Amino acid sequence: MMSRISITRRALYLGILCALLAACASPAGLRGQVIIAWHSLSGAKEQALLNLVDEWNSANPDGITVVPERHPESQIHQNVLEGIRQKALPTLMLVSPMQAAIYQQNGALTPLDTYINDPSLAVGWGQGDRADLYPFVLSAGRASSGQIVGIPFGGIARVMLYNRDWLRTLNFDGAPANWEQLSGACGAATDRARGTLCLGIDANSVAFEQWLYANGGRVTTNDLSVLQLSTPAAMQAMNRLAELVRTSQAYRVTTRQQSRDDFATARVLLMTDWSNNLADDAAAIKQHAEFGWGVSLLPGDAQNGATNFSAPLWVVTRTALQPHPNRDKAAWLFIRWLTDPAQTARWAAQTGELPARLSAASLLTATQSLSANQLAVLKTIAPQARPEPLVSGLNCLHNAMAGGVRQILDGQPVTSTLLLIQASGQPQLTQDCSSQ
Repeated sequence: MMSRISITRRALYLGILCALLAACASPAGLRGQVIIAWHSLSGAKEQALLNLVDEWNSANPDGITVVPERHPESQIHQNVLEGIRQKALPTLMLVSPMQAAIYQQNGALTPLDTYINDPSLAVGWGQGDRADLYPFVLSAGRASSGQIVGIPFGGIARVMLYNRDWLRTLNFDGAPANWEQLSGACGAATDRARGTLCLGIDANSVAFEQWLYANGGRVTTNDLSVLQLSTPAAMQAMNRLAELVRTSQAYRVTTRQQSRDDFATARVLLMTDWSNNLADDAAAIKQHAEFGWGVSLLPGDAQNGATNFSAPLWVVTRTALQPHPNRDKAAWLFIRWLTDPAQTARWAAQTGELPARLSAASLLTATQSLSANQLAVLKTIAPQARPEPLVSGLNCLHNAMAGGVRQILDGQPVTSTLLLIQASGQPQLTQDCSSQ
């Protein structure tokens, strides 16, 4: 079911189309086309998207009109699969990486490389654009074929929050810079008599990925064909995490609120969270303890440290409700426009998500006051954000990683646990795990 606001706008946009058609001698004289765009955004994110669509349609570049349609998150996947069967899909969709991988396997998506590499700066991304785009933009939607079938819209990165004032009393000037310093800081901060600890760990796939990336590992090989959950990097990551729990420096948490409240009341030295939650974290700290704090990555491998990134992808379908010879290009031009500096900065300002471009930081500071922590996310963390692999079995892999973390923190051997989830997860890479 489409939202009421989407239905109203669709009627308005179709009215614009009818007026354009009436102004032409025949439908063949229509310069542009209508792009139907399915999404499942709601609340502030849906409103931010609709504001951008209104701006695009008001300018109506090249006569292209975008009509957004909201489908509930619980239904959009089944609606798309039915659309594939009926050969009746919208031109444009905003979907999860796992969903995009499933649609790619079904031959339903159009590769975007031709448009991305178009030599015209009005169409393709030239050297200046590529230098300005965060690395995740060109990697998030890369399929096993090597082709790009999706472009991320906004997104969030996993960060580590640290109590700067507390660390100074431990003779640290900022966040621990390496694993040795992290171990030292955690040991010094842990005091059972005072009830202080180093870090709360939620045993889920997010934690597995964050520690894996920080230790230079990956979830899959570059071609997405082989899992990398039992590599030396993965074993090192889980051994380091298990050691913090074994020595009672880290403890298990079950909710983000628990982790936030423990950090905000200065009972815990470090905390991990998603980048779009920093405003909430800041409010909690101000309410409870009012201490100086900062954000960084986990210490990481000196050469390959990275962190999690999560975002839906804009994809262009191979079959459309209203086919047109140039409709793929029209859809791409809208995607490209959304990722231009001004538009991506407005999206970030209205949603708290990451923009697509490095230059958005200066645009954001021109319109609002960004904290030092927000700037750190844009300048030092976002460039290291690593997207989820574009595989259809992603939900199954998440379940396997979460189970592995729980077993390891419960005391199971790291090596055998990782070998087991590697063996069980490998066949699931290309399965449809959307129901998991």
